[in-house]
Amino acid sequence: MPITIDASAAAAWFLPDEASAAADRLYARALSESQQFQAPSLWAWESGNLLHMACRHGRLTPAQLADAVRLLQRAKVRLEHAPDEDRTLATLQHARRHGLSFYDASYLEQALRTGADLATKDAALRRAATGAGVACIEL
Repeated sequence: MPITIDASAAAAWFLPDEASAAADRLYARALSESQQFQAPSLWAWESGNLLHMACRHGRLTPAQLADAVRLLQRAKVRLEHAPDEDRTLATLQHARRHGLSFYDASYLEQALRTGADLATKDAALRRAATGAGVACIEL
């Protein structure tokens, strides 16, 4: 079964104050050839912004920032192309129905469309996913 991962779940891989044994196990799975991880293409920008803001606010040193970039690059996360009209409309519908941002709704849309589990630390996205019948990975 594929796993759709959002940037909040990946943040636990490189932010010391968000680390957990569950996040470490998830990262080990993301390094594996046998597990399919996926995300909308915005994941790259959201993850990059998390890195930037973590360094800017002193949560990561510049050396840790470089290590975090390498760590993310090693994870085998397949990024999906920008959405077509149908996916955009479906994502907007999920955003409105669940009170999510378009960004967060894109993870939900992908998980629903592909039958994936969802890895997120975002509480509102977890509630929406659970309500829509998507299994969420505990982090």
